[in-house]
Amino acid sequence: MNKFFKNNKTFLIAEAGNNHEGSMHIARKLIDAASESGADAIKFQTFITEKFISKKEKKRFKMIKKFELSHEEFYSLWKYSVKKKIIFFSTPFDYKSASFLNKFVKIFKIASSDNNNLPLIEEILKFNKKTIISTGMLMNNEIRSLYNFIKNKTIKKNLSFAHCISNYPAEYRDVNIKQILYLKKRYPIDIGYSDHSIGLSAPLAAVTLGASFVEKHFTLDNNFSKFRDHQLSLNPKDFKKMVLEIRNTENINLFISDKRNDLRNKYSLRRSLYANRDINIGDYIDKYNTDLLRPNTKNTNSNFIRFKRRKSRKFYKKDTELKI
Repeated sequence: MNKFFKNNKTFLIAEAGNNHEGSMHIARKLIDAASESGADAIKFQTFITEKFISKKEKKRFKMIKKFELSHEEFYSLWKYSVKKKIIFFSTPFDYKSASFLNKFVKIFKIASSDNNNLPLIEEILKFNKKTIISTGMLMNNEIRSLYNFIKNKTIKKNLSFAHCISNYPAEYRDVNIKQILYLKKRYPIDIGYSDHSIGLSAPLAAVTLGASFVEKHFTLDNNFSKFRDHQLSLNPKDFKKMVLEIRNTENINLFISDKRNDLRNKYSLRRSLYANRDINIGDYIDKYNTDLLRPNTKNTNSNFIRFKRRKSRKFYKKDTELKI
C-alpha cells in the first residue's frame, strides 16, 4: 500500500477546490481550518483559465477567471501547508499547471471531467507520483479501458481510482457505494471515494467497504456566497465530525480474530454451579440443591454448562461455587 494510504487508517482529503474564490486570504484560512478539522490533506484546483474554459462560455469563463490563482500563489499555499503540517496537492487542468505542480507536490488528482483526457493523464503519469483518478461518468468497460491504458505507464502503487458520482449533489439512491467493492476486486491498486452527496452517510459507508481514502468538499461557511460548491461542502465543524466518525468506524471495522477485549468479561458474565444448601460428601448434586449463577470463577475450563447428576466428593457450604 502506498505510504499515504495506510492499513486501517483512511486518508482524508478536504477538497477546497475553488472555494477560496480567488482570495489568498481565504485560501490560507481553508488550510488552517482543514488542518484543525483533522484532514490529512487539502486539495485545490490549479488552472490557466484560457487553457480550461472556452471564451465563448462568457459567464463561466468570467467566474473561473476570477477564481484563478497564479502558480506563484499556489507555491506560497504549499509552503503554508507545510507550516501547518497538512499535505497540499491539487488537480491540474492543463499541462503547464501540471508541470508546475510537479516541482513540489507529491500527489496528483485527475478530476472525473478529465478521466478521458488521455494526453493529460499520460503527462501526469510521467511524474511517477501518486495519482488519483476519479471514475465519475465512466462505465465499467471504460474504467477497464482506462486501466489498461495506464497500467504500464507507472508503477501500480502510484495509481488510485476514486469511485465518484458526478452529480452535484449526488442523491443517496444514486451513490452506488458498493462500486467500491467492484473496483477493489478487479484492480490491484488503491481504491477510494470522492463524495458529492450531502452529509456523512456515504463517506462512512465507503470506509466500511474498505476505501483507502475519502475526499469531501470543504468550505469555511456553507453560506459564504452564491457559488454552489459552498452549499455542497462540509464546513469545519461538520468536517471535524466526519473525521471523528470515520476514525470510530475504522476501529469498528478492525478484524481482531480471537484477541478480543470482550474475553476479559467471559467469566464474570458466564454462569457456574452454586450450592443453594449445604451439600455433604456422598450427596447427589442435582438441580434441586444447586443454581446456575454468575460469576464463573472456578470452572474456567468449561466453555458450556453440561449438567450431569453425580455424587459429591467434598462438602460444599451453601452459596459456594462447585468445582466440577
